[in-house]
This record gives sequence, structure tokens and C-alpha cells, in this order.
Amino acid sequence: FHVADGGTVSGAVSLSAIYGFGPNDIYAVGERIYDNPAPPPNFLDSSLIIHFHGAQWIEVPIPRARNLLAIFGVSSNDIWAGGVEGTLYHYLGVSWSRHTPPRSYTRGSYQFLSFSGIRSDEIYAVSIWNNVAHIGEIDSTYYFLNKFQGNTWMVADSFLITAGQVFFPWGTQLWSSPEGNLYSAGPNVYRLTENQWIEVLDTGKWMTRVLGTNERNIFAVGHFSTVYHWNGSDWFQFSQLKLDDVHYSSGWTDGNEVFIIGFVNGGFKTVIAHGK
Repeated sequence: FHVADGGTVSGAVSLSAIYGFGPNDIYAVGERIYDNPAPPPNFLDSSLIIHFHGAQWIEVPIPRARNLLAIFGVSSNDIWAGGVEGTLYHYLGVSWSRHTPPRSYTRGSYQFLSFSGIRSDEIYAVSIWNNVAHIGEIDSTYYFLNKFQGNTWMVADSFLITAGQVFFPWGTQLWSSPEGNLYSAGPNVYRLTENQWIEVLDTGKWMTRVLGTNERNIFAVGHFSTVYHWNGSDWFQFSQLKLDDVHYSSGWTDGNEVFIIGFVNGGFKTVIAHGK
């Protein structure tokens, strides 16, 4: 597997998320896939973290666990990565170490989906547990908002979704403003205020990401070509970005430029919007 800008990572790999602190300090996480010597299943995965240091991508040595889905850091010396089966890593400037998740389960699927925060002692993470129903039980999904405070992860909030339910007041992706407010994308956009989730944008669409540079420059993107911008006073919808069968999934901005990425329904074509 050859990585753009140089570097080689051996084996069949898949990357899920990327995060950086500058052009010479970028991380990507995912999984290495290999044959299972005792199937089923036919294939297994293990955690993978790669780092670009300005010249090439190199694999980071870590104690192996499961597929990683998210990475975030408040600085280049304080980084979190998490994923499947509660796999959780922490980097404090020297090496990556395994961390104990706030929850663990003997059945179903438990995984970390996103991280955010502005201080080392106050990090948030969204995790999800899909309960595999036994006979007589109902399939259910639990969403957890986890908070790292001091040296321990704890569950700060949770919601249960059972069959037929589609609403809960925060989503799977988090963004923390420099002013210290936590935002969530999901069914609309919410802000955590005094331990209460307050709806700040009602779109009627599933929102996939909130991003920005401060409280006067926030973007919210989502399904059905939904893109909004908050200027500190009101929300503006970019109608020119409404395209047939396009769902926006993420973006990036530095305050001068913004990139919004998405895909055509079915996932066979990628769309990138660039604004200044």
C-alpha cells in the first residue's frame, strides 16, 4: 500500500479518519486486514495508525487491537484515537498506549465514532452500542456521550434508540469551538449549554458534520445537499450547493477558505465544493 507524498505501509489496509496539526504533522487511522487462520470469519482486522512527518508516511508502533474509526488531538502531544470493540488509544508525546473505555460489552457491537475538546482534561467522545437482541428482546442502539476529565473516562449522557425510533438530541459527530462550546451534528444541530442540549439549527435533514473556526464562523453540512453557515447572527443556506442525490459528509475551513466533501447517492462518485 503506497501512500500519497511517499511512504509504504505493508499489507491490505483501509483508512477511516485523518487529523493534523500542520503540513508536517498529520495522522491517519484505520485497519490492517489479514487472513484469519481459523475462519469464520475469513478476514480479521487490527488497529493501524500512520504518521506523516514532512517526508513520508510511517506506521506508528502500537499495541494491536481493532479497527480505528476516529482520531482527534488538542495538541500534537495529546491525541486520542478510537474504534471498534471500544478500542481506545492515547498519545502523550512519547508513545501510544491503550486506554480503558468507560463501557464494555460481551455481546453486540461497541465502537467510538468521534472525539472533540479544547483542553487536555476535558475531552468528549461519542460511542455507540448496537445490542444484538436475544429471543423475546427488541433490537436497540445506545449512544453515549463520554467525557474524559482528569484521568478517567465517564459517561456524561446517553440515549436509547429502539426499533421504530429515529430521534435523539445529539448525533455522532462533535465539534468544540475555541470559545469552549460543544456542538453536535445529527438530527439537526445542537449546542451543549449548562449540561443541556439546545437545538440551534433545525434543517429537517440528517446533519453529518459541524465545523468552523470560532462562534462567528460555523458550517453545518448534511444529507440532501444541505450546507448552512452561521456568521454569529443567523444561519444562511447555500442553495447553490444543492445537487441531485448528493449527501455532504464533512469539511474543513481555516476562516478564509472552506472545502465541503460529499458523495452521490450510492457512493460511486465523490463531490468536493470549494469556497473563499
